[in-house]
Amino acid sequence: MKKKEFERLLVEMRELTPAQHKHLTQQLTQVSARQAATAMVERRLENAPVCPHCGSAHPQRWGAASGLQRYRCHACKKTFNALTGTPMARLRHKEKWLSYSEQLTDGNSVRKSAQAVGVHRNTAFRWRHRFLALPQGQQAGQLSGIAEADETYFLESFKGKKRAMPRASRKRGGSAKKRGLSDEQIPVWVRAIGAGQPLTRC
Repeated sequence: MKKKEFERLLVEMRELTPAQHKHLTQQLTQVSARQAATAMVERRLENAPVCPHCGSAHPQRWGAASGLQRYRCHACKKTFNALTGTPMARLRHKEKWLSYSEQLTDGNSVRKSAQAVGVHRNTAFRWRHRFLALPQGQQAGQLSGIAEADETYFLESFKGKKRAMPRASRKRGGSAKKRGLSDEQIPVWVRAIGAGQPLTRC
């Protein structure tokens, strides 16, 4: 927007009714959230974009689509963006991604998260699995430097299984019937690379 057009917009904003002002504020909040999510996504390829189709490291900028910078590979001639080949590809409502990630951090249920963010529960369910799948492809394949490793145990879960359950269903966690380690516990190896680095599950 040109400077004169922006100044005229500021003058016209003074004539807004309270209802119009509220609606405009909501729209600006959504735009800001979408821009923040887009900027976070774009940082994935801002330094060294690599074609997810053939692995070529020499793509060129090729316009924009869905609010994201698009690239075209010189080798395979295919286009892509920062989300291509990731679990986040083709998901909509980017302006709500950061709010939904906060719901995941707080451990809220699918229905509660959907209501808080303002999406359908089926959308929230799909996002949940996509969001949780994303870190799995970003873990380092090889340890280097000073590394620490340890194991931890999680109570076995049958979430999503509707038939042939080996035990009665329970709500949100529960506790093991046996004390200490048993076949009810699933061992998970965790690692930390370098001082101050968080543990990652493997």
